[in-house]
Amino acid sequence: KVAMDHTRIICVSSPGVGVNLGVTVSVAGQTARPPTTSGNNGRSSALLSYAPPAVEDIAVAPDSGSSQLIDEVYTGSAAVWTSAGGTSADAPMAKIISSLPTSGGTLVDITGVNFPPLGSPSIDMQTVLRVTYGPSGYEFNAVNCHVVQAGTVVRCQTSPGWGTDHLWVVTVAGVASPPSSLSNGVATSYARPQLDSCS
Repeated sequence: KVAMDHTRIICVSSPGVGVNLGVTVSVAGQTARPPTTSGNNGRSSALLSYAPPAVEDIAVAPDSGSSQLIDEVYTGSAAVWTSAGGTSADAPMAKIISSLPTSGGTLVDITGVNFPPLGSPSIDMQTVLRVTYGPSGYEFNAVNCHVVQAGTVVRCQTSPGWGTDHLWVVTVAGVASPPSSLSNGVATSYARPQLDSCS
């Protein structure tokens, strides 16, 4: 909307991703060039960026069939997927602490903020969304990741792996979240090896 005649307009951003996005204004078929500044190497000074992502929780996805992996159940503060397929702000959230199969393939839900929007035809999730995990947050690549709740929940499959106390990182359009918090229990571990027989 026009906030001041001829000089100022106010707009609401659309759901999206990215950093240093150029802004243009078109009026009656005439498009304004973004302003540049000498201190910006000739680039536009009218650049906008979406906020960086952040990981708040990791949970076994409700349809993963992996209830034996759950070590702790608590009531999450964020909206999460329920077994009925809906969402609830106070639904029990199952934290993955340990016992992920080393063969991979476990479905997990990563909950946070500033994840990609849901079902946007202009966003190629194969190039925009990347989820990794490991001792530093980058050693293993989660696979088949997709958004299940706009901006807040991403679902992935674990890869074959090993080790404990793995932190998770969600990268959106090249911008990585800080690694998840081990002190808050937002981490995963693969199952310990088990010796069945020796001959």
